Amino acid sequence: MKTQITELVEKLRASGEDAGPHCDLSSSSVKSVKAPIPTELYDQLKTMSLVYQQDLNCIAGELLEVALKEALDCFTDDELDQLETVRKAVAQEEAQRHMEEQRYDAGCT
Repeated sequence: MKTQITELVEKLRASGEDAGPHCDLSSSSVKSVKAPIPTELYDQLKTMSLVYQQDLNCIAGELLEVALKEALDCFTDDELDQLETVRKAVAQEEAQRHMEEQRYDAGCT
């Protein structure tokens, strides 16, 4: 049985000469993350991007996505429920903050 990482590496190998950024880097359905990694691993990531002619951020994002999905599979149902509760609370707070920022006050100058 192939792992998701194995499938990702096979996809990189198959990308060939016509490769370019094949991932979404700017839409509202994605968020960029700045994460520290050891220099040696960063150098390997950069090398992969050059060899397979893929955007470094695309490769890193795909690797992180697979890792996060695998990590979530390790949580218990209770932990997943707690994570979901906190996620919903944060989303609600962000929505409220956005609404307050958008409120128009005609009396202000």
